[in-house]
Order: sequence, then structure tokens, then C-alpha cells
Amino acid sequence: ALEDLLGSASMESLTVRPQSHMRTCTTIVSSDTSTELVEPSGAVTEEDIHALFQKLEDQQEETAALCFMGSMPPNCPENMYGNIYQRVKKGSSTLCLIDSVNGLEDLFKAMADAPCQKAILKLNASELCRLAGVAKASNEADGVTLAELEEAVTAFLQKYQPATKSLSGLAVTDGKHPAHLVALDTPSSETTTSLPTFQTYMIPVVDLSGKSSLLYPIGAGDTVAAGTLAAWRSYQMLSSSEETPNCLDGDVQGALKTYLGSTEQITPDTDVQHMVSAFAFGLSCGSASCLKEENSVFDTKEALKLLNTMGPPKAL
Repeated sequence: ALEDLLGSASMESLTVRPQSHMRTCTTIVSSDTSTELVEPSGAVTEEDIHALFQKLEDQQEETAALCFMGSMPPNCPENMYGNIYQRVKKGSSTLCLIDSVNGLEDLFKAMADAPCQKAILKLNASELCRLAGVAKASNEADGVTLAELEEAVTAFLQKYQPATKSLSGLAVTDGKHPAHLVALDTPSSETTTSLPTFQTYMIPVVDLSGKSSLLYPIGAGDTVAAGTLAAWRSYQMLSSSEETPNCLDGDVQGALKTYLGSTEQITPDTDVQHMVSAFAFGLSCGSASCLKEENSVFDTKEALKLLNTMGPPKAL
């Protein structure tokens, strides 16, 4: 399906089309909520997995940006993402974004052995609390408190020790409530057993209630991840001497530069500025996709308008 939609722009050499059928998703939308009914996925075969691994191992060029997204279909081993990471040809500047809660332990171990330059784990607040074993005082629809968030981050890092050596930050969404970028400090010694310190940045989210009587949030999380990684890579290219054309067009680059200026007031760390600003752009893309009926589709101009009106980030 990816090849069909993108044609010659698709990564044909790195795709494997299994024989099993694609699953069907049905979304029921009302004025204040959406419900997603998803069929079980068809199982992949050992041959499919081997074919994908072989294509990754045959890859000649270094990967500029790597994204792990979603759940894995039946018959994939628990360490599937870790196996993929080990086989991807990475360089000293490779960026990695994880938008999944599946196979994290094996993936973090693989990343700790061969770290990317920078890596972000993107997940929602409820997922973070569940992974960390931290109970929220309110229900899932209510926003997470700063105390709950920081408790969950600490418990998460205690539970997933390899993440302390592989992650640069956590990008935490929270529905219509403000999102948070948690920047992790790198441990001063490879042998230390102490947890890294972290700084939390709050990013406002635009209220969409006045934009449309119906919102379509299914697929918005995927859009946030894609927009975040694209902006993150664009910032990396703008700050380096790379001659490769920027991955985003001029209007988007201009908006990103403008937003980046707001982060200079909250941290002198350029890497953190880039992560916060990239996540803000990803959030604006996700919000824009809620205004379109088709999943994960959005108007770039609408995303830039939302970015310009979402307000500056704050250090907490």
C-alpha cells in the first residue's frame, strides 16, 4: 500500500509485502469522541521477516533518520524492533524516534550497545504511566499532573535501565492537554548506576473545539511522530554543513526557525532547543490532521498556522 500511494518516492528497496491481507479499521466519530474498531492483523511468515532483515543488511547508505512506529503483526518475535535496529546501517548523525510501546526492552538494549546520535521515545501520558506502574489520580481523559509525570519518568528509567544510555528525551502527548518534552541528561560515566537527571518542558496545544464541529483524532499520533522526526532532521541539516537538500520546504523551514527562537529563552542547550521545537511542530501537524476526515492527512499551511498560535514552551 505504501508503494501504491507514494510510487517512485517510496522506499521500495526496504519494503517487504507479505501475502496476508491488510487489516481494516473502522472509525465511529461523534461530536466529542471517536471509537476505532480494528480487525486483527494477518500473520507474517518467517520468510517475510528474513526478507526484510536481508534488505536491511544489504543497505549501502547510512540512515539519516529512523522511526519505529506502532505494534507488530502476529508471528513477529518480541525482539523484532531490536533486531531491525541492529541491522540498519547507522552513522554518527543518525536520529531515532520510537513511537511504540512494543519490544522496548530489547530495543533499548540494542540501542545502548550502538547508540544513535540522538533518540526520542514518543508516547502518551497514560502509556508512560502504565509502563512505569504509576497510577494517575484522575481518569485517562484528564491531563497528567507534573508530579505524576515526573514520578512516571523516574519509575520508567528505573525499570528500563538501558534507556538511560540510549534516549535523549521523552516526548509525551496528553490529548487536548499540554504536551511535555522531557530532556534527559547523559550520565557522566558509562559505569554509573545512578539515573540521569531530567528537565521537563511544557508545550501548549491549540484548542480545536472552535475549528470544527467534528474532529478526527485517529492517526493523529502517527502524524505527530512523523512531523517531529521530519522537523528534527531539518534542524540537524540547518545546523550542519550538509549539502543534501533540506527535507522540508522553505515555508516550513522559516516557521521552524521562528519557533526555535522561543526556545532560546528557556534553555541554552541547542540539542534540547531542537527537540522541543521539533516536537511542537509535530504536535501542530497532529492537530491539523484532526481537522481532516482521512487518517494522518493534513494541510501543511494549517499546521503552520497552528504552530504560530500554540504559544511558547515553558521550562518546568
